[in-house]
Amino acid sequence: MIVNELAVVPDADTLAYLSTLMTGAPLDIGLSEMYVVLAQSQDTIVPDPNTVFLARAGSLGVWFDGATHESSLILPLESPALEARAAEVRAYHKPAFYADAYIPFMVVVPGLPPLSRHYRRFRNSLSDALWANRQELVFEREFVTIKEYRSVPYGDFYASYEASARALTRS
Repeated sequence: MIVNELAVVPDADTLAYLSTLMTGAPLDIGLSEMYVVLAQSQDTIVPDPNTVFLARAGSLGVWFDGATHESSLILPLESPALEARAAEVRAYHKPAFYADAYIPFMVVVPGLPPLSRHYRRFRNSLSDALWANRQELVFEREFVTIKEYRSVPYGDFYASYEASARALTRS
């Protein structure tokens, strides 16, 4: 399926902050390739390049994607502003995936290699630093790219994240 994907990128200060946290990482991290998807639709979406969104890091984790048969290091984000913009876009453009949910997140490392002891230690220390600092991350410059998907992207992440959220609301 070919979709228009509306996304935002981290600003220069956020990239600098993430870069300091990821110094000495035992794997390649493409900071300049990180972005957050706001919406995916087969409709034409017009970006607003002047928007700025604030977010806080959630709990960094590794999620397996059954569609691609790869694991990715994913950083869920807490951001009412990102969620509001996604809802605004979805009101006018039919979502290609996840019609009932939007979870803001950023893929830190797609296609993560098998987790050795060094990778796990790095992931844990990065997750701890992001959570402890609670620094606001800034995302800006909406843009649209055209992507082709053979299956629903990050379906397992959405399913497990929603199941965790449901479990927390029941307890």
